[in-house]
Amino acid sequence: MIIWCVKGQDAHKQEDLLISETVLVVKVVDLLAASGLAKSKGEARRLIQQGGIRLNGEKVKSIEEVVTVEEEAVLQVGKRKFMKLVASSAKEES
Repeated sequence: MIIWCVKGQDAHKQEDLLISETVLVVKVVDLLAASGLAKSKGEARRLIQQGGIRLNGEKVKSIEEVVTVEEEAVLQVGKRKFMKLVASSAKEES
């Protein structure tokens, strides 16, 4: 599965983030660290525990929470960092 990332508010700034073709779900902590929205997994855990992470507008409450991207999803870190997640098959159809 390739997760397509659009960071920030610039929709023309697109990055492909290859997670794995066999993985169907990804932990939010791993996704934050791999995408660069958090500098490390430790920082990602701290942000989740302090309520600074939202997935599709809802707070991520557990560091064990996982993301399954079948359609578009939006991951938000703080007030200004956003990442749009799109599974590779959904990107190819558009």
